[in-house]
Amino acid sequence: MSKNNEKREIDLITKDVYGWWGKAYAYVKKTNVRSWKALLVIAFVAGSITAILMLISLNVQNLGGAATNKVSLWFAFDAQDQEVNVGETFATDITLNTNGKNVSVVRAVIKYDPAYFSYAGVTTDTSIFKAGASDNKICTYNGGPCKIIDYVTAGTVSITMAKPIPVNTTQGIVATLSLTALQPTPATGNTVRDNTPITIEFVPGNEFVPGNSGTAGNYTDSDIIIDDANPALIVDGLEEVTNATVKIISSETYACAGSIPTGSTMCTDDGTGVPAAGLVWHNVSTCTAEKCEYTTPPPPVYSCSGSIPTGSTMCSGDDADLTENLPWALVPICTNTRKCEYTTPTPTYKCTGTLPSNALQCSGDTTGLPSNLAWLQVTNCTTNRKCEYTIPTDNSCTSFTYNCGVCQSNNTMSCTVASQSPLGCIGGNPQLTQPCEYIPLCTADSYTYNNWGACQSPGIQYRTVAAKNPPNCSGGVAPVTNQSCVVSDCTSFDYSEWGSCKSGKRTRIVEFAFPTGCTGGNPVLEEKCSSSAKKTDKKKPKFDPMPSFLNKRRGEKIWWHAKDNKKVVKYTYRFDGKTTKTKSTSFNVPLNVRPGLYTLKIKAYDKAGNSASKYVVIRVR
Repeated sequence: MSKNNEKREIDLITKDVYGWWGKAYAYVKKTNVRSWKALLVIAFVAGSITAILMLISLNVQNLGGAATNKVSLWFAFDAQDQEVNVGETFATDITLNTNGKNVSVVRAVIKYDPAYFSYAGVTTDTSIFKAGASDNKICTYNGGPCKIIDYVTAGTVSITMAKPIPVNTTQGIVATLSLTALQPTPATGNTVRDNTPITIEFVPGNEFVPGNSGTAGNYTDSDIIIDDANPALIVDGLEEVTNATVKIISSETYACAGSIPTGSTMCTDDGTGVPAAGLVWHNVSTCTAEKCEYTTPPPPVYSCSGSIPTGSTMCSGDDADLTENLPWALVPICTNTRKCEYTTPTPTYKCTGTLPSNALQCSGDTTGLPSNLAWLQVTNCTTNRKCEYTIPTDNSCTSFTYNCGVCQSNNTMSCTVASQSPLGCIGGNPQLTQPCEYIPLCTADSYTYNNWGACQSPGIQYRTVAAKNPPNCSGGVAPVTNQSCVVSDCTSFDYSEWGSCKSGKRTRIVEFAFPTGCTGGNPVLEEKCSSSAKKTDKKKPKFDPMPSFLNKRRGEKIWWHAKDNKKVVKYTYRFDGKTTKTKSTSFNVPLNVRPGLYTLKIKAYDKAGNSASKYVVIRVR
């Protein structure tokens, strides 16, 4: 079948609309009508565009060539800036530009998003296809213009308008579509709300001249029929459409959450027109199209004013991280209480000239000089001046330095004279035997020890030094505080509670063995039992956390505490082989115990006889 003989949507959409094609066809005879335009009127009255195009196809075989110009459709809105509120019903004109051509039929297929719009109606009161009633050639049906709102579904409206006398316009209204805004269009980030499109469905194709040339284009999009004055008929002459977008806003007002810090500046209008709830004020370096933005000026830059004298030294880091502008300040010593400090090196002054060989310098006269001074001989030293000296009358040495030997057991050492003063002096009374403190070396016999502690795995026992003789000996032979030993067999044990009675037996495990570090032994881990014996309360007491190792002196106290679902009624503790019952929650290390390692076992009991144990290793110093 030839493509030219296919029928498009505009050809088929009104077929048998009213079901009386037979009546209409009675008027469609070549002998009864003068032109295809009359057939157009009859076909619209009959309700069938199919009839129009079938008859046109029969009568255009001898017409001239097809026109090359196209027409266009677009939207004209009554909403300012195409922005409407939720719940508002607005109208848009489907507008036609014939581009200088004569148009007899227009079909516009309108698409919209049913999530944001609902159909509110179509009116043709101002349609260009209704104009020209005075010439009695307007297409009318049931008192109104020939219009077919072909179908209305969620998101689609199809409108067909026709007139036997063609229209020629640059901006003529085909029909007016009304829609109702349902919900706000979404916002992108913190920016204004997006737009949602309303489109005129159009798939570009070639012009279709029945019986002549071209293809019929798309079958479901918008179309027009051009009645050229040549005369020629173009069935698919639509060139382009211009679609539109609409922004739906909510009448509810929103505000930016949070606050702008003191000293910051809100970006222009960013506190108004906030598109949604939950947007928070946020700092940006440069304002953008988003809302709820503010800028913060950079922190002020402070500096030290003035200059540092040549030869001076800036205190480290004093020109950075300033909190205010400060002048440079001279200080004797750098501090941390102020920035912009500097120091100036103190000049070194000295006494000038040469002293006589027998001269005696006045004490302290070579330090703290305010300037360079010449040596000055005086009878007696004064405090009024520096760089003074005297000349002794007998020229005897009055001061000596020594080189001394090793301190002897009698707390003396022999010395020789290294130098004497005043310069050039002779004689004097040097002290060639100097007092000293004799510190002997320790020997193996210098130490007395505490008793050896228990042998511990893997076979080592320890002891501590009780005293040294002489008490101040140092170095020499080191004390022996540990030695190898053989781990002994365990002679006594602390057990867990007996387990439940099963098959006439119950078991337990060893929690601690004595003496500390022992191995082996013969613990009793199983016994016979009767399953009929049951305790009502089976929950054991529980100790609060406490260290597993402690360093303690004799007489110091150790604390503990246990909890129970009922009540802890008593404790027992075992230390150095002795077990004691108590209701107290503390224990004092005995004053007569020897230094060494010991194990303290504490056991808590409740009224039902349930118990729990805690072990602490104590190093007694």
